[in-house]
Amino acid sequence: MQNFIIVLFIIIAVFIGLKESVKHFRGEGGCCGGSSIKPNRKKLTGKIIATYTFVVDGMHC
Repeated sequence: MQNFIIVLFIIIAVFIGLKESVKHFRGEGGCCGGSSIKPNRKKLTGKIIATYTFVVDGMHC
């Protein structure tokens, strides 16, 4: 009976891992795949007084 319970837990863990891997490879998961939450875009009102351009180096998952 103990072996059955252990095998059942392993099967459940593999199923959850495969499910999350499929979401990740589709780009629906976390980390580098992006996310399903889109930030709200701000609408600027008024005169633009300055613009800045900068480079970010060294960012990766």
